Amino acid sequence: MVLDLLLGLLVFGAVVVLAKVIGWNPLKPPRNGRVDVYPLESDDGRIPSLGSAPAVKSEDETPPLTGTETTTIVGSQTLECGEDGSYRETKKRTAGNKFDRDHIPSKAALQQAAKDYIFENGITLSERQAAALFGDYGLISMAGQVIVTPKGDHKAFSQTYTNKNTPEKIERDAGNLQQAAEEDTRAMEEAEGKEMDADCVEKYRAAARRIRAKTHQEYIDDLAKLVDDVQAKYPTGGGI
Repeated sequence: MVLDLLLGLLVFGAVVVLAKVIGWNPLKPPRNGRVDVYPLESDDGRIPSLGSAPAVKSEDETPPLTGTETTTIVGSQTLECGEDGSYRETKKRTAGNKFDRDHIPSKAALQQAAKDYIFENGITLSERQAAALFGDYGLISMAGQVIVTPKGDHKAFSQTYTNKNTPEKIERDAGNLQQAAEEDTRAMEEAEGKEMDADCVEKYRAAARRIRAKTHQEYIDDLAKLVDDVQAKYPTGGGI
């Protein structure tokens, strides 16, 4: 056992030395048109959980989410059906176990758009910076706009609910976030048999109009600002 451990350490050391010699950086954007900043894409094209990355918690140390688009509202104050705001603004409020916060555009699309921006601009992120951007409580998730939606409606009618949000859809939505928001909200508004009552329907429509007014370039500008912010907060060279 001791011999195996020593052999493992020698192999690890050799890999580290080789990486330094050839200048290999696993966080550097590749030249294949994809953005492989940490966290790397999984085989199915989705952005996986952060795994062993440094934990990134919110100010109140709330436990991390599951990383899916199905996000149950937690907190002590009351939210109303159809209410909108950023994830950061709504995360401390609750409406029992009746509602989900639906990211519009989807969190995965926003994250992919940010990865595309990072690649296109030749930006290299440290592991800590990437974790702070892409974590369940990372800057992108926290800044994303959500609409409070009945759980049943979210599951039945949202185009981005869990496995409905395919890699192909994520890629397409990332290329035009305004159009993605339009499609997502129209699908919900036009669905028949919703759980929403009349008051919620009106609030949802008003929230959807506000979200649809934001242009794709405005989303990209906001994501660029988040990238700048995380680089300023966690400068490279200071470890993770």
